[in-house]
Amino acid sequence: MNSVKRATSWHVLVCCWCMASCGDDPQQGVDDVLNGSVDAVDATELDTPSVDTALSDVSGNDIPLPELEPVSLLAIDLDVPPEDLLALDQGQIDEAKCKITIGTIQFSGVTLELHGGNASKGPKKSYRVVLPKIASGGLNLFGFGPESARRFVLNSSWVDPSFVRNKLTLDVVRKLGGLAPRIAFAVVSIQGSYHGLYTLIERVDEDFLENHQFSGEGNLYKAETDDADWSGSQGAMAGFDHELKDANLTNGADLETLFSVLQHTPVHYSTFVENVEPQLDLTAFMTWQLAHVLAHNVDTFNKNYYLYHETAGDHPFTVISWDADATWGLGDTGESVPFDDWHWYGTDRFAPRLFSIEEYKSEYLNRFREALSAPLSVSTLLAYVNHYVAVIHVEAIRDTTKWRPGVDFEKKVAELQQLIQQRHTMMKNLINVLH
Repeated sequence: MNSVKRATSWHVLVCCWCMASCGDDPQQGVDDVLNGSVDAVDATELDTPSVDTALSDVSGNDIPLPELEPVSLLAIDLDVPPEDLLALDQGQIDEAKCKITIGTIQFSGVTLELHGGNASKGPKKSYRVVLPKIASGGLNLFGFGPESARRFVLNSSWVDPSFVRNKLTLDVVRKLGGLAPRIAFAVVSIQGSYHGLYTLIERVDEDFLENHQFSGEGNLYKAETDDADWSGSQGAMAGFDHELKDANLTNGADLETLFSVLQHTPVHYSTFVENVEPQLDLTAFMTWQLAHVLAHNVDTFNKNYYLYHETAGDHPFTVISWDADATWGLGDTGESVPFDDWHWYGTDRFAPRLFSIEEYKSEYLNRFREALSAPLSVSTLLAYVNHYVAVIHVEAIRDTTKWRPGVDFEKKVAELQQLIQQRHTMMKNLINVLH
């Protein structure tokens, strides 16, 4: 991949979060950290790097930047009748028709839907956009050149006033080889009047799957509620929405088989190799766990992820990340969440079974340690954040002035930088104790 100019580029990062201990009593190691036998981090001792130090770490040393990907800051105008937008925002209608201009390309007959759970309760709304057709030659939304793209989310980032947590986390997943949507930024106007800064999120749909060399003709399930805890105890489809369907399979039959195997296979390495690995891509599962554990994601593992089963051929399920605003010290309503747990895998019902097996536990902890030491070092994570901020800085302050008067955007970024240092140190200490 060719390098790009610093002013219009960024790269990927990592994030994750987990739960509980297993194996040879790692809780004793956790207790050692908590009791001070292993050095833990004191947030009050951390220097907070300035937003301006895009190429320096907390000690002022130069950071060798990784290979950078392009970042997009798009101009988007929504031409929607004011009465329809008001009705949509108030939940009186499910969708509104509008025109949209992305850069210089205009579409008519666009579908606009309200997006989000807790975030939809804020004054600045998020929207799902569905274009009526693919632009001739495709759209260059993410800086990788024109490609098929009909559906995306305009996320208000109401949960995260720094605007970058979601992008940071999902980019990290992709950097580690996992599947996650790409994220751009967009300055949105409505009928020509400035509205605010948004993150533009790629939808997980047929286009996404085809871009990742899947046929898109299998089963795609979205985990919508906490019933999607990987147990299937409330029924295979409990908590899931069936986004794409293979017409040759009954509704959720393959998902039922998956959860039955995950929960009832005897907990031994050989039986997991024989029975579980053909059903679920465990490398992808570990990547998902690792990334969201580090980021302390409090709103995934039991929802806010996708499972895709490529039914043409003999393929296992794979996990796709989604929605990572509630990370790095924030909860799902934007509240501060302390790093007061020392868990190293997720709250789902499958991870404790998998990581009670020494071979899988060792593989996972090795990957975690290597990630913290190299591609996800503190200096690298801070450099990534500063690259994002360099792109959106002016527009983020403009948005904050309009929608969050009294909130200091630069202070929010500095808080995030400090939380990254704190979480990284905490997890590095814990992984060293466990492995």
